[in-house]
Amino acid sequence: MPLSLFRKKAARKGEVSEVQLFTAYDLQVEQSEDPEIDDVAVGLLLISARSTNATLSEKIAVVIEGDKVMELPTLADAFIHLFALIYALHLSYPKELANTFDFIQKVLMGLDEGNMRPRV
Repeated sequence: MPLSLFRKKAARKGEVSEVQLFTAYDLQVEQSEDPEIDDVAVGLLLISARSTNATLSEKIAVVIEGDKVMELPTLADAFIHLFALIYALHLSYPKELANTFDFIQKVLMGLDEGNMRPRV
């Protein structure tokens, strides 16, 4: 509900952004084996598929600059690795997700919590 309110407000101001941090991709539904991630600066991609014996397998891929860098079994592991890679590679947060990443970094992860911007 709150996310839809923010999108409505942004649409009225002309600031609509479709940038997402997390995307799901189902190998059974999609036509291609590779998802369209060329325009993703940083993010996480849930890849799910059903095997021949009807078991569901899911992996979380860390995406940086349009490439799958690594695949991990859990969302928590992928999220921590995403932040570690951002720091190790000295990447900037994507402009559209800067406040989201700042909130996660400073509030949820407790890193550098004394220096919060007013928006965070």
